[in-house]
Amino acid sequence: TAQVYTILSFLMGEVLPVAEDSETYYISTKLRKRPLDNFGNEELVSWTCTKKFLLLSSPWHRKGGVARSNIYYHGVRNFIKMKMFNLFNPDAVAEANSIPKSKKDRTKEQQERYEALSDTKKAFNKSLGEQGPGGFDAEKYEAFRKFRAEYLGYVRELFNAFRAIITR
Repeated sequence: TAQVYTILSFLMGEVLPVAEDSETYYISTKLRKRPLDNFGNEELVSWTCTKKFLLLSSPWHRKGGVARSNIYYHGVRNFIKMKMFNLFNPDAVAEANSIPKSKKDRTKEQQERYEALSDTKKAFNKSLGEQGPGGFDAEKYEAFRKFRAEYLGYVRELFNAFRAIITR
């Protein structure tokens, strides 16, 4: 949900100072627009503008702040870990899907197996974290790059869907 709110915040109000107190700010209800020319024409921010100027997808990415952290760290990290586990442990995923989701619906044996699968997933995620993208073999590195691009495509798609809804 933090990623969804972050994407919506790119389109909604700008931060403006309160007239009486220049140290206090509020978020306006106006849509965030960017100037197109010197004649006062404006347009709702596009994904390219957002990516370049708000998320700072550049070598100076440390200036991206909380928005960049929500999208590129918290969102993409969990997405890639889930996809990598599904790709490299298909048997464990199939078995986990056969176990009831609710703990109260599981038998004792199913619960024990569920906990063992959970430990397997934790160990896999820990090993991914310790290796990092630089320590992956060629197959894992290609999967990492593919899933990262896939996630960012989904973020762009969601941004454009919100933009289309707002401009109707």
